[in-house]
Amino acid sequence: IERLGLENHLRQLFFNIGWHEFLDLSARTYKQPTIEFLSTYARNDTARVITFKLQGRQHRLKYKKLNKIMGTYDINNSDLQLLMDSI
Repeated sequence: IERLGLENHLRQLFFNIGWHEFLDLSARTYKQPTIEFLSTYARNDTARVITFKLQGRQHRLKYKKLNKIMGTYDINNSDLQLLMDSI
C-alpha cells in the first residue's frame, strides 16, 4: 500500500468510517485458517450477511452481528455513497 502511494487515502477512508484503529493493529495470524476464510468468504448485501468456512465448517454471520463483534457500526448505502464521494 505504501509503495502504491495509497496509505494516506486508506487512512482517511478508515478514519471517515470510524475504523482507524484497525490499521495499526498488530496481532498473531495463522496461515491456514486465514487462507480458508479468505478463499471461502462471500457477502450477500441483499440478505446483509457474510458466509465463510473455518475448520471445514460453514458459517453465516449477519452484518449487524459482525459489526458488534468488530466494535464498528453499520453504515447504510447512502452513508457509504457519501463517504465514497468525499474521497
